[in-house]
Amino acid sequence: MKRSAMPEAYALRRFHWQLFGTLTFRKPLGSKVRCLSRVFAWLRETAALGRIHFRRLFWVLRFESGPKGSHRHCHLCLAGLPPALLTRQLCRVLESKWWAVAGGLSEVTLYDHTRDGVGYVLKLPPESSLCHLRIGGVFRSDGEDCEPMLSASLIEGMRRGRM
Repeated sequence: MKRSAMPEAYALRRFHWQLFGTLTFRKPLGSKVRCLSRVFAWLRETAALGRIHFRRLFWVLRFESGPKGSHRHCHLCLAGLPPALLTRQLCRVLESKWWAVAGGLSEVTLYDHTRDGVGYVLKLPPESSLCHLRIGGVFRSDGEDCEPMLSASLIEGMRRGRM
């Protein structure tokens, strides 16, 4: 990806992400606001585990509603936790926290930069590909998507060039 084509996406791909997650809602919650409140509660629990303030977490997320009949979910990339905390055990604990907060299934993994999790969250083409066409349009998922959301700390870090 050329830096000039999508400078924000370029910067986000170069960021040192720590975790990638998919958080699924068990049943329809109605509004995106109710879904977002569950995600924020989970992020606050995550920050508490790291003994940091919620506002110190860096995250980018995107809500999706898959094909008809599937559950609303979100994908996210997360950073800002103490490096010593980053284990597979933490991932299992965070999955349990999601079940307690939202009653849904989740998958949290240590971030693997070779798998381009942020590209997946942002619905970007693979870095190695010049053209990535999918049935139904370019860079489109199969369901109803929302625009990506970035934490205030991440926006501030990008603005100041501290990433």
